[in-house]
Amino acid sequence: MEDREAVASRGFKGWRHGAGWLYAVVLAASLVALFTSFILSAETLKEARNPGQRLACDVNGVLSCSTVMESWQAEIVKFAGLSFPNAFFGIAAESVFVTIAVIGLYRVAHGRRLYHGWS
Repeated sequence: MEDREAVASRGFKGWRHGAGWLYAVVLAASLVALFTSFILSAETLKEARNPGQRLACDVNGVLSCSTVMESWQAEIVKFAGLSFPNAFFGIAAESVFVTIAVIGLYRVAHGRRLYHGWS
């Protein structure tokens, strides 16, 4: 049996001990969220053009995006009588996460400022 110093000097190897799998999970989750934001944005615009029309994302009484779009949480930012749906902000935010995940997967060398928010 090897001693602990010999094992520690070799370091950990394999996909589980690297950051690649974490970036892959972030990329997959961000792509799903980005796709969902695009769908909700399109449905919001469709609802604005044709109020009262049944939306494509309304599956049944329990799973319905029109009830979510009509709630107060769907539009947080209200400025001068205009309201911006959160799905539009989701497109911008998830694009940032997709970019960071791709940078991480390709192992691009970058500084600490990327993770500290350029502060």
